[in-house]
Amino acid sequence: MIRTVIVKKGDTLESIAAEVYGDSKKWRRIAKANNIRNPRKIKPGVELAIPSLEE
Repeated sequence: MIRTVIVKKGDTLESIAAEVYGDSKKWRRIAKANNIRNPRKIKPGVELAIPSLEE
């Protein structure tokens, strides 16, 4: 099952990774799963897939 999160104002991929994985350094997993080329351009309201750490 794939978990998703909705980006909120002020979120970064690092802050989302810290929240869901407990490690902000894992933000690249989220970027790769969502084909995000520029992590600074995520917009509030966008739904992101959160891959499991086992993948």
